[in-house]
Amino acid sequence: MGIIKPSYINPDNGYRFYDATTFSTIDRLKYLQKLGFTLSQIKTLYDKNCVSDVLMELQVLEQKKREEIEEQQKLLDSILWYQEYYSRHTDEIPMKKPYIKYFEKRVAFVVDRYKDDSKGMWNERLYLTKNRLEYKELEFRRKFVTLYNSEDFFQGQLTPFKYGVYLAEESYHEDKQIMRIPAGYYICFLSKILTGDWKPEFISHFFKEQNNPEYIIADEYEDSLFRFNECPYEVQLFFSD
Repeated sequence: MGIIKPSYINPDNGYRFYDATTFSTIDRLKYLQKLGFTLSQIKTLYDKNCVSDVLMELQVLEQKKREEIEEQQKLLDSILWYQEYYSRHTDEIPMKKPYIKYFEKRVAFVVDRYKDDSKGMWNERLYLTKNRLEYKELEFRRKFVTLYNSEDFFQGQLTPFKYGVYLAEESYHEDKQIMRIPAGYYICFLSKILTGDWKPEFISHFFKEQNNPEYIIADEYEDSLFRFNECPYEVQLFFSD
């Protein structure tokens, strides 16, 4: 490409000879390559021989690398999040044994669930909604959340009215699909609630002296890639901020 120019070319065999000052040029070329410059960019800089142009190109490169780092950090955060999700060992806590847990504020993307929904209709509603163009910038986590009617819950009935997935970060959208779940203390228990193997009596006494909790949330934890109805859920009943 003519970036490095020989001081002499042997006319008989074409061998090229370089003097010692060329080492500096080669050294600079190498570190510019290492920083991310292409040979074509380096040739242009060498031809123009303007330090201000080098500085400008470095600033452009800096912004590009910062954007790449930000994207890679988001990817790493997702990897760590899913590691925690799939490594949750529900056998460490006995099923249906209450415990208290503090949660930071969470943000979920939810759709309505109706009593007359046929099987899987809410899931279809969720996927159709979250794939709308206006939500393309949101980053969804595959951790399903269901919100239940509090009054029915203590009668032994699971009446879901919201269904969705968590978001990776706060959203500035202000609409009915974005639900902000408050930080605070929750009484929790683990159960495979979709199998019907649970009763409210073991936890209802916590709320005898106060109103029913404003939020009853069930977080799904997959222990199978196919049998979703038998997955364990962490049921969370909000009682104190």
